[in-house]
Amino acid sequence: MSRFAAGARLALAVAAALIFSPGCTATKKKQLETELGASGFETRVDDRGVTVLVTDVLFDFDSDALTPAGTTAVTKIAEIVKRLAPGNELICEGHADARGTEAYNFELSLRRARRVADALAAAGLPLDLISAQGLGESRPLAKEVKPDGSDDPEGRARNRRVEVVIAAQQ
Repeated sequence: MSRFAAGARLALAVAAALIFSPGCTATKKKQLETELGASGFETRVDDRGVTVLVTDVLFDFDSDALTPAGTTAVTKIAEIVKRLAPGNELICEGHADARGTEAYNFELSLRRARRVADALAAAGLPLDLISAQGLGESRPLAKEVKPDGSDDPEGRARNRRVEVVIAAQQ
């Protein structure tokens, strides 16, 4: 092998390593976090990717139907993902408040996750890259009871959500 061919191979290997390195993934995560934050979404960034928390607007109590504000929010998420992370897998994780039985809340959270997955697909994202899972009441964001022991409807509303994980590409 000539020195030129060896040098060209090394240059290609370095370029490929830079293009597919975790640094590029970190850059994409930062872009997503910035854009989603500027659009009013709460985000969390970790090894899984960028998680978008949409609370208070997606679902009414005991419902899996998206509210009008929820539909608008999901459409906005889809627009951002189409622009910045079109080939990334999306995981819709449904949650419920603690009213009702654990089994019922698990099923409700799964229906909510599927509803958001369907809305993301309707907004133009490939359905084969979107999955849905229900987590029930297992991961609350807010307390559902006030310090005085009374019900906290705002806390329950915050727990009725679907988190959309924009998965980091491996």
